[in-house]
Amino acid sequence: MPAVQWRRIPTVLQPDELMDKAFSAASKKANLVDDPDKYHRVRKQMLAMIQSSCDVLETTLRKWVSRWPSLDQLSSFDAALIDAAVGHDPFKQNLGGVQWAADQINRMSREGQSRMAKHRSIEEFHDRRRHVYGRCASILDQIGPQLAWLNDARNIMRRFPTIDP
Repeated sequence: MPAVQWRRIPTVLQPDELMDKAFSAASKKANLVDDPDKYHRVRKQMLAMIQSSCDVLETTLRKWVSRWPSLDQLSSFDAALIDAAVGHDPFKQNLGGVQWAADQINRMSREGQSRMAKHRSIEEFHDRRRHVYGRCASILDQIGPQLAWLNDARNIMRRFPTIDP
């Protein structure tokens, strides 16, 4: 069993910081779209913005879950250390909440893109993008307490000693 690198646990952003990161990526992606026809250009831009923002959110959340230590793969000492410092059950529940959010955002991305194909006006494209952004923001706000808990737990766990077996 390799030693856990406690200092390598990633920083957990708050919901508004995550949305800023996603919107920034979406804006950059939309600027890359080039089409002479306004209708098709806007449609492609809105699709790119939905895809890009949801990808950033989902990838970030899944990266956090995968980079946190798995209680099943830790030594008994490290697992006991986590249990004593932050609690075994809250640890799993809060990481599970982040995993749930990643799954929901993935689902929202797929739904938003498939429904975009049914729209026929530029205003409807913008409405669909706003709808997906709003749902993603709502999901992130819903897991805001879990993100805050994980950030606090990260700050506690960073002080743990790294013990080589």
